[in-house]
Amino acid sequence: MFRPGAYFSPGKLLLSGEYLVLRGAKCLSLPTRFGQHLQVETADEPCIEWRVQDREDKVLYESSWTLHGQLIESSGAAWDEQVRRTLKAVLKQGKQERGVRLRFQLDHPSEWGLGSSATLVANIARATHTDALELFFATQKGSGYDVATSFQAAPLFYWLEDGVGRWEKVDFDPPFKTHLFFVYLGQKQDSASEVTRFSALDIPSSDVSAVSEWTDIMHASKRLKPFTEACRSHEALLSKLIQRPTVQDRLFPDFPGVVKSLGAWGGDFVMAAADEPSEAESYFNKKGYPVCLSFSDIFRTDHQRDDDQRARILER
Repeated sequence: MFRPGAYFSPGKLLLSGEYLVLRGAKCLSLPTRFGQHLQVETADEPCIEWRVQDREDKVLYESSWTLHGQLIESSGAAWDEQVRRTLKAVLKQGKQERGVRLRFQLDHPSEWGLGSSATLVANIARATHTDALELFFATQKGSGYDVATSFQAAPLFYWLEDGVGRWEKVDFDPPFKTHLFFVYLGQKQDSASEVTRFSALDIPSSDVSAVSEWTDIMHASKRLKPFTEACRSHEALLSKLIQRPTVQDRLFPDFPGVVKSLGAWGGDFVMAAADEPSEAESYFNKKGYPVCLSFSDIFRTDHQRDDDQRARILER
């Protein structure tokens, strides 16, 4: 079932469509330069060994399971149920004939998020020849855009159609990309609870259509102005729907440009479209946000792994 080898899946950032992708809106999602590795090795013992490490080799979680998916021992009960559901879904597809060691490792700070659970699912799908979206929907809640982006390792339009995830690969390398920055706010959000909270809201179909249109504009824009106008409209609508102030109103009212939330609102990465890009990094540093990455820092336009480049960015 699990095929020995080395696997890698990139993380993601959601540029448009947050929340409303759950109601069928088209979103635009990009794979990041950073992601998660999986090393699969055969083992002498007849069990499945599962270990998750951060980029500095600190073990975040480890457990062992029978070849039928029953827990033997674990270092952290909070992870066990998700691992149990994942193994159950995988083992439905075929029998694990012999012992195996699974070693998951992030290549970025774990607090950044970037869809670490999605990259884990995508890596398992690669290692088992399992459909990544089917595995996601069998084990987790959400739209699945993050798993699709991670597994395809390409910019995507993604939407739900009758509850089924649909996607289309697109190019996204805007001429104004030097004006775009990605700032980590330092307060990681609980995506699962945000999904549950949003699911209870009554959303007009016209708002879903509007977000899809702004997604198209953001993707097609060749100039910064229409891109930022679509971002402002998107932020204003989401602010009204979820009854929260925009991140720009809350934290960056004097920023010379537009700041847009990415994914669940509150504390992960935001995108800043700067009128004067030379001043953007110093602005956020002075505000107390030292992680301010350029478009080329966080995204790969050629979709190739680049370990040296990642190390250089993290060491800055």
